[in-house]
This record gives sequence, structure tokens and C-alpha cells, in this order.
Amino acid sequence: MGVRCVAIRACGGVLQRALSLHTAHATKDMENLFQLVRNIVPALTSKKHKGQDGRIGIVGGCQEYTGAPYFAGISALKV
Repeated sequence: MGVRCVAIRACGGVLQRALSLHTAHATKDMENLFQLVRNIVPALTSKKHKGQDGRIGIVGGCQEYTGAPYFAGISALKV
């Protein structure tokens, strides 16, 4: 268990956060991460639907196990 790593791809770079599952601050860290994602992802207006902004955000994985987020990103690029 230990530390969960989260990488966010934004503007050609990767923002990476490590969140410990065994600290009292895990909830606050998660709130900060969600705020970071909200700042990166543009708001969806009533004139657009979810497929019209052309951006993909993948949150997940760990430094040791990167397969699922990697394949999610590759699959999204091919669609």
C-alpha cells in the first residue's frame, strides 16, 4: 500500500503528485489534487457536449504500475 502516485498530463507536460494512503492529510491532498484538475480542465458550457472540447485527462496509476493509464491514453488517441 504505501504511496499512490498520480500523474496528470497537461499542456504537453506531466504534473505528478504522490498521495500517501496512510496519513491524516490524505483527504486534504485529494482535495488539492481535485482543485488542480479543475484549474486545468475547461468548464463545459451549455453550448458544447462532452465530445467537443478535444481534451483528454487521465488520472491514475503508480510509478511501478503504469500500464492501465498508459493504455487508456493510447486508446483515447486512437478513437
